Amino acid sequence: MSMPLSRLILIAGASTSGKSTMIERLKNGSLPDLCDALGIEDVKSWDLAWARNLSRVQESRCGLLLLHYDLLRNEVLNGLARGESPFSGDDALSILTKVERISIVTQWVEASELARRLSEKRRALVRSVFRRSGRPTRPLRKLTQLSRKLGVVRHPRRLRDLFGSWVSFCSDLGADAHWISRSTGESYELNAAAEWAIPTA
Repeated sequence: MSMPLSRLILIAGASTSGKSTMIERLKNGSLPDLCDALGIEDVKSWDLAWARNLSRVQESRCGLLLLHYDLLRNEVLNGLARGESPFSGDDALSILTKVERISIVTQWVEASELARRLSEKRRALVRSVFRRSGRPTRPLRKLTQLSRKLGVVRHPRRLRDLFGSWVSFCSDLGADAHWISRSTGESYELNAAAEWAIPTA
């Protein structure tokens, strides 16, 4: 990214936790309370990127970036499989060292609900594979990824440990703010990460 970033807001969470929905609602102005908590205005003008394609983003038009980050992306799960710190080895997060100001919102959804959503997504993908002709290489790759993610969320302790690692990683960044968000329907319940206890149930 050639233009220096003056501000980055990282919207993080496990797959299917609602990151894209939150970003869409931030962009269309339907989350004024969250904007106030983050201290931002006119989010429509901000650039948007996903961690999976961040390396292809060449420049920022305004120096302001919303970044979508999946806590269950392959790079994280690979780190876990090697017994390493799951986030320090993810190249996509190296951008955080180049930003003047960082704010983070992490979506929390219970393991059982994530497992339900991911299982539903996998079933839909399986159905689409059977309807395809030829060699469905890409869908099969996605099925493998979904199975790996389910391997985490079906074990609540693994998910809690992953979130604990993420909160610790973010704490070391020196971000302006880190909020843990839980959807309450039309709005979000926000808790400062430093004061939030990972649910054990």
